[in-house]
Amino acid sequence: MNKEGIEKIHIRCFFTYLFFISILVLLWLYTCILQIAYFSSYEIKSTKNFTRYKKLDALRGSILDCKGRIIATTGPVVRMFWKKKCKSSKNLDLQIFDFLNETLYTNLDKSFFIEKSVPIKTLIKEEISIDELSMFLERFPVQDRLELEIVTKRMYPLKKVACHAIGYIYSYDQNGATGIERMCDSFLSGESGTQKMVVNAFGEIVESDIVSGSKGGNNIITTIDLDVQNILEEILDESISGCAIVMDPDSGALRGIVSSPRFDPNMFLKGISIDEMNLLRRNNALMNRCFKALYPPASIFKLVSTIAMLEESIANSDSLWRCR
Repeated sequence: MNKEGIEKIHIRCFFTYLFFISILVLLWLYTCILQIAYFSSYEIKSTKNFTRYKKLDALRGSILDCKGRIIATTGPVVRMFWKKKCKSSKNLDLQIFDFLNETLYTNLDKSFFIEKSVPIKTLIKEEISIDELSMFLERFPVQDRLELEIVTKRMYPLKKVACHAIGYIYSYDQNGATGIERMCDSFLSGESGTQKMVVNAFGEIVESDIVSGSKGGNNIITTIDLDVQNILEEILDESISGCAIVMDPDSGALRGIVSSPRFDPNMFLKGISIDEMNLLRRNNALMNRCFKALYPPASIFKLVSTIAMLEESIANSDSLWRCR
């Protein structure tokens, strides 16, 4: 090979080396840009892959009557979830299924949960009673398939009693919808907290921490007297459309307030059906007739007329007056 051919080979080798070195330099520069310029952005994306944040609902304040008796309150309830990834045996799964269907009446489909793919965590029971929970823990003290979660729930233990005055809350955001629940929503609600959770590739929680704790809401003591309220509820039957109010003559405080027909505020906590809502609308059960209906004053206005006659000396305490 002559000298000229060797020089051409050297030139080709030089440019080949230069090309590969340029590629390496560009890769190095690109890596530096990723590490320096986009570090924060990729760090956030990476953190989101394994970090979850959960809202911790504040304990909503209770609504009480004038003697401190509960009309509306918030308490803990237990929810039950079926976990897809666990170390449970198929035999134990079948025993748990039989127990759930026979005791908790969940009507679960075995083929759906055992033979087919299911979500990582599936809600199978919205609310478990203390008796049901006791029976389950006694039967299965050690198991990894079911997960129990404690959440708070609004409760109206007296059901329809004073329903229009107390009101109800929306099931989807727990905010007051009507009555005292709505008027005093911010006072009752409190402040929610935040829980930070670290999950693995299967979505299982491996670490959790409370970022900020929740602050419970305030209680409200009303002027309603449940003794008076219950009497009014008995007198004004739900087959009658109307209202009744009892006031303290000295202070003007409402001791009892009833509107009929009535409704159970607990209906809205689980999500009311279309049929149930249509029935309430047909009966106008949600309307508070004490404040929104128009009724003639009737005999109540006789008090006004009598006082005016006494003040003008048209009549005295011994006078008789024939009403027409």
